[in-house]
Amino acid sequence: MRFGKKVLLVYGGGSVIDCSKGVSAVAVIESGNVWDLVSNRVWVTKALPVVAILTNAVTASEIDAWAVIANIETNEKIGFGGSSLGVAFENPELSFSLPPYQTA
Repeated sequence: MRFGKKVLLVYGGGSVIDCSKGVSAVAVIESGNVWDLVSNRVWVTKALPVVAILTNAVTASEIDAWAVIANIETNEKIGFGGSSLGVAFENPELSFSLPPYQTA
């Protein structure tokens, strides 16, 4: 049985979430290359939903519509974004146990 692409479930911090935003955007385009989106400064309007189990809220990647992707072949690190990349539901009380320097 074939279910198709539905949702991307990830576990980690800001880098993992940024990567998952790239994967979710690439999953709905033909080229399959995130760098096509990044280098052409495409505003992403279609992507798979991302469900992230956040391990540490420091970069705010979980709440914004932006991601940073690195291309190790060209030694570039560029941001990209889109209206379909930034929805989050969070309980800030779960961050109360973090050290003050991480939540400041």
